[in-house]
Amino acid sequence: MIYFLLPLLAAPLAVDHLQAEQGPFVYPASLYEWKLVQALLPPVDGRREVVMVTVPSRIGSEESVFIVIHRDGLTEVVARRMNPSLSHQVDKGERRLQGAARDKALFQLEPAIETAQASISKATVSLLSDLWIAALSQVEPIRPNMADEIVITADGTHYHFVNSAPGVFELDGEVTSPEPGTRMAALVEIGVSLAAYARANAAARPALEKSLAVAAAALTSRLRGVQRGQ
Repeated sequence: MIYFLLPLLAAPLAVDHLQAEQGPFVYPASLYEWKLVQALLPPVDGRREVVMVTVPSRIGSEESVFIVIHRDGLTEVVARRMNPSLSHQVDKGERRLQGAARDKALFQLEPAIETAQASISKATVSLLSDLWIAALSQVEPIRPNMADEIVITADGTHYHFVNSAPGVFELDGEVTSPEPGTRMAALVEIGVSLAAYARANAAARPALEKSLAVAAAALTSRLRGVQRGQ
């Protein structure tokens, strides 16, 4: 079952931290999931950090944004967006293909995807990496009774986060449609702003980068305050 294709998504009540990742960005379980992961998180020449993948439950296109630390030390932001969604590309706007016909179409498909990239300072990358690590260090593990805390929402967007900075085992977590004003909503907003930075023109980027750095530092402080029990 491809959980992110369901019209109804499960979301924990009153959660303001990431949940343990259970989706395709850890273990792709189908050709569809594999194709999506390959399109949004392709191989890079170096190391990938500060990853956010956005998967709408019904309407909209899948997106990813991440930072690449190249082998030569250069750092850049990469934003990728399916155009249109993978499901629409497979079905070509027609009735949804089924079974072997869908698998064949998926296998042959070269997904259409928009890509934008822009260089970013190492200082800002460090702030963003610290933020991702702070958020991912508080991931709640899957519990046997977690189903008792689930509510069903009419729609939602799934966000997947991962970071693999040096000296840190790869960390991952997820959240679905966080409530406005929460720490997780702020984390998502920073990811969205990072993608906007990659797509912005060169003249607008200095101000956007400054805003990213300020927001990242502030949210990291909020998250670490929770860790200290404040």
